[in-house]
Amino acid sequence: MSRYNWAIFMSGWGRSAVKTLELQKEGRLNDSRISVVVYEAEKNGITELCRELNIPAVKLVKKDFPDHESYYAELQKVLQKHNVDYIFLLGYKHIIREPFLSRYENRIVNIHPALLPAFRGKRAIQQAMEYGVKITGLTTHLIGGDLDEGTILCQRCIPIKDGETFEELDLRFVKEGKEIIEETFQTIENYE
Repeated sequence: MSRYNWAIFMSGWGRSAVKTLELQKEGRLNDSRISVVVYEAEKNGITELCRELNIPAVKLVKKDFPDHESYYAELQKVLQKHNVDYIFLLGYKHIIREPFLSRYENRIVNIHPALLPAFRGKRAIQQAMEYGVKITGLTTHLIGGDLDEGTILCQRCIPIKDGETFEELDLRFVKEGKEIIEETFQTIENYE
């Protein structure tokens, strides 16, 4: 029996979410279990896998709600229904706002494609390449009040090879992403 129920929030196709569900399918999440996936994009890589693994997938599109309050109220209902302890933001494009942020203080994890505190915000991989750094990476962190801020949980370095394209580097981020996600679950489980 898992001690921690997790929700995944995602906005796009869901590469990292797919990798996370693969971890669960492979039995590599130990004391954690994905209880629900909240998604936005109609075309994604997750809904079929959720059906296969018997994990509820709930489509909630933020722009379909009249305001932040009603969107967060609906998210809260979904999380309560599935007894969610933690939330993993995997390609989730929205900034979590109060009072939702306080309700899940130190229980919302984000993955960011840079070694924070460097290259915050959108296009972090491209920012790193444009700046000319030789090493970039991935960070998972508990979210704070500001964008890409909060307690760092795990980091992985990814060297940028001479002449490497964004597409080549991005593929290495996907591979390393699955490993840092697994490490993040272990960190949370050991922290409690």
